[in-house]
Amino acid sequence: MNNNCPKCEGKMVKGYIADRTYTNIPKKQAWTEGDKARTGRKSKDVAAYCCEQCGYIELYAE
Repeated sequence: MNNNCPKCEGKMVKGYIADRTYTNIPKKQAWTEGDKARTGRKSKDVAAYCCEQCGYIELYAE
């Protein structure tokens, strides 16, 4: 991950997108392989990088 924003060259800061769908306790989002109906799938945490200057966000599976 390049630490510079691809839009404005500002500094990108790592974070995550909180999921509060079912509870008020924030959980990290995850990327999951395949179709939603399939079980036994691989998954990866998702990191979100946000530009301090312009607010642009990029997501990466870790």
